Amino acid sequence: MLILLLDLIDDEEDKVKFEIVFNKYENLVRYIALQKLKNREFADESAQEAWISIAKNFKKIGDPDDPKTKNYIATIANSCANKVYNKEIIKNNNIEYNEDILTKEESSDYFESINKADITAMIDKLPEQQRMYLYLSYSFGYTSKEIGKLYGVSDALVRKTIQFAKARIRQEFEK
Repeated sequence: MLILLLDLIDDEEDKVKFEIVFNKYENLVRYIALQKLKNREFADESAQEAWISIAKNFKKIGDPDDPKTKNYIATIANSCANKVYNKEIIKNNNIEYNEDILTKEESSDYFESINKADITAMIDKLPEQQRMYLYLSYSFGYTSKEIGKLYGVSDALVRKTIQFAKARIRQEFEK
């Protein structure tokens, strides 16, 4: 599989770096997939999708030993496991939110006035999907379209989920 993944990367230096990252985090990606899916076949599919996504977006990875790299890879692995889970195990799961949502202007002004540690604590309390979308969007710079592709959902659903997560955080801080 590694040889096929290396074909997705153009730069020779990045190929060497990718091989280091792959060898270092291969077990982590498999572990996350197995924990989520409880099925070796689905976990293998999920791990493969995760590594393809990581290879395609390899420019977003810095130092292989940086904790941010590990967090990024774990987030992608989790996203792919969720995508496989939704595709294979919950084929007809429609999510719809009816809550009021913040506009981008309202949320940026509001959230800049709050301590980052408090926001992090609130994000950690969010449901997994909302948390992952926020991390991918704000920590790793993914667009809603890219996140939607990772999870196999529309970019509109990703935007709504992120807005809903922000609204939940805001409600908690207003309590």
